[in-house]
Amino acid sequence: MAGGFGTRLRPLSCSRPKLLFSIAGRPMIEWALEGLSKNGVDEAVLATNYMQEMIRNHLGRSFGRVKLHYSTEDSPLGTGGAIKRAERFLRKDKDFFVLNGDILSSPPINEMFQKHTSTGATATIMLYQVKDPKHFGVAELDDSIRITRFVEKPSAKDAPSNWINAGVYVLNNKVFNYITPRGKVSVEREVFPVLASSRRLHGYKYRGE
Repeated sequence: MAGGFGTRLRPLSCSRPKLLFSIAGRPMIEWALEGLSKNGVDEAVLATNYMQEMIRNHLGRSFGRVKLHYSTEDSPLGTGGAIKRAERFLRKDKDFFVLNGDILSSPPINEMFQKHTSTGATATIMLYQVKDPKHFGVAELDDSIRITRFVEKPSAKDAPSNWINAGVYVLNNKVFNYITPRGKVSVEREVFPVLASSRRLHGYKYRGE
């Protein structure tokens, strides 16, 4: 996911997209792609919107061993709409990862993928434990780490747990059946709650940094 406006970083983000901001001497998107490459990923789709040409010009068609595709939006489609628009680049018989492009960590995605496929879930969300969950998507879990309820940015009293959405998902192609073909869709607000109610949403607890 590489289409954010970086509104909370203005005026810095008025001249460049957030993913090209330098962290420890390198644009954050490079850290993200390097982490994927180290985990065996050799192909990625960047869902772009804001200042998309700057991202494309910086990265080109590949980053190291990772072949890059660009799914572009003329207007913001939300997380669900962006995933739906990228469908044409994805293999019909393969589950796939979705990551927020500004994540600066190296989560164990291979282990997460194995957990996802073993449950037969339509979607698996990487979860991280925090003290104050009200600014995030929050999951209620059963003993098998199935997500029984998913609430986006609840009030403090309505948060079902302190396990929050860490911005990494594994999705089965069946997820496209839950996304409206056209228009703006939030996967967190409109898709995950439906999957949770039908017992098709699982969590993966990440305890690293």
